[in-house]
Formats: sequence, C-alpha cells, structure tokens
Amino acid sequence: MGALEPAAPADRPASEPDPTASPSLAGLRHRDLQTIAHLEAMGGDVTVPRHLIFYLYFDEKSDAKAAGRSLRRHGFSVNVHQPLKQIPQWAAVAERRNKAIVPDFLRQSNQLCAHVASRNNGEYDGWEAGLTEEEKETRRG
Repeated sequence: MGALEPAAPADRPASEPDPTASPSLAGLRHRDLQTIAHLEAMGGDVTVPRHLIFYLYFDEKSDAKAAGRSLRRHGFSVNVHQPLKQIPQWAAVAERRNKAIVPDFLRQSNQLCAHVASRNNGEYDGWEAGLTEEEKETRRG
C-alpha cells in the first residue's frame, strides 16, 4: 500500500476490493466482492468477457422450470437439475458467456436472479466464474 492509498476499513481485509474505490463495484454483495477478489488474485480481469454461472434453488420442479423460462427470456441458457443427496432442492443453473462481470452485468444479474427466484418461491444462491483461456495461459507462464 502506497503512502497516499487509504487503508481498508476494519470490517474488510485489505485483500478485498474496496467498493467505494470503484463505482463499478458499488452495490455488490460482500460475497460478490470476495469472489471478485479471488478471481483477481488468480489473475482474472473482471472487465474482460467470460463465462458466468448463476445458481437458483427451488422446492418444486415446476417453480424451477418457470424460473428457467424467465431467465431464458433474458438471454441466459438454463438447465434444471433434480435434487441430489447433497442438495435436496431443484436447481436452475443459468449461464451467460462472453459477459464482463463489471461494470453492470453482475449487479443486474444478481438483481434479476434474486427477483426470479423470489417470484417463483425459490432462493438465489450466487454465481461463479472461471479464468478465460488467455488468463489461464498467462498463469501457466
């Protein structure tokens, strides 16, 4: 940290992105910021388009399917998975390719997924994203 850089607030480790430092991070959840910090620590650039996956869970198959239809209308590809021993709910797994996480896509997608899950008696759990092929190559050296 340079002499002119502000210290991280006490409730946030210095390794996490500071949402007040960049308007593109404002409005994201704490765990979104943690996921972004992890991706950046691995060499990811969140302004570069990549594959993102969003997870929504439902007690009823019909609710998961209805959520999937709604998300497809917003450009997501969605697969509905039956409950597993480890996850006793129906999962709607929504994917988008070639989207940059920031500045707006993640915030908008979080809001959409939370709304769709709530409207269909479900729960939005969160998202994940991996490195692009170029980022993986750079990591390998």
